[in-house]
Amino acid sequence: MILVFYMHNKITHFCRFHNYDYSRGAVEFISFHLQDRRYPVFGDITPDGVMHLSQAGIILQETILYEAKRPSPVELKRYCIMPEHLHLRLYLNAGQQQALRHQGQFISNLKFWSAKKCNEIGIKIAWQENYHDYLCLSSEIIQRVDEYIDLNSHKWALMHSENPPMGVVEPIYSPLLPTYEWWSGVGNTQLLNGTYRLLAIRLSRQIPISSANGIIAALLNECKKGYVPISTFISPIERILFKQLGQSDIPIINAVPDQLKSIYRPTVEQTKLFAQGRLLIISHLQEASTAREKCWQNINDDIAKMAYASHGNAIYWR
Repeated sequence: MILVFYMHNKITHFCRFHNYDYSRGAVEFISFHLQDRRYPVFGDITPDGVMHLSQAGIILQETILYEAKRPSPVELKRYCIMPEHLHLRLYLNAGQQQALRHQGQFISNLKFWSAKKCNEIGIKIAWQENYHDYLCLSSEIIQRVDEYIDLNSHKWALMHSENPPMGVVEPIYSPLLPTYEWWSGVGNTQLLNGTYRLLAIRLSRQIPISSANGIIAALLNECKKGYVPISTFISPIERILFKQLGQSDIPIINAVPDQLKSIYRPTVEQTKLFAQGRLLIISHLQEASTAREKCWQNINDDIAKMAYASHGNAIYWR
């Protein structure tokens, strides 16, 4: 006999897709946290992004693995234990008329047994009452969720680090920058030390996407000659280029018009590049009255000057 314990008589879900037929099967991204998030109950994350589980974290991990092995229409595909919260990717098997009820039961069991076992050894924990769920409707979203889970501890380390790459450096001292201008940066500031040749890239929004492959291939070949690309990466084709560069081993400098705050919070895509020392994001302090379009023009002019100062080149593709 399998005993099922519920934390409450009523289980509330944060369903974002009310019209979806969950009996078809579903991939769910689940997150929930402790009521008191001030303390790293389940362990600590080292500066290099490794999660070291505490006694409570080991109990939680054992509970997760135990629940995953039990017969259930809910399959555990991925998980990530963080100091005070938990991420899961679950698959709800097709053919279940009460799929969300089974999902709620799975999560309630995790909460109940992990809290009970921790409390038995004197570690008092209390989970939040509900949980957050997101229905993954495409393979691209599933891949994104898996990357988020896999990189979460490293992203936590970067966000909570007082040292680079997440601590914004300002001003940046570089032979490529005028001494009278205030530049801020986060990431590998050595890319501006004057030893790298920069390739300033500006790709017009007017370029049809159908031309993207040929243009990006040409630019990647140019970068492989020893150039470090620098761009705003704001137009549609520039964003495609950024993604392609991220999949290579080429360093990247991303210039943005908005002043960076003292602590920078990376996206999942940026996290990989920061970890590899391959990304620098820079911004130039401009007058508050400067129009938005003028800001973009100024930043594109600035990166072209940097490229020429580094004995590099500038490309403006319209």
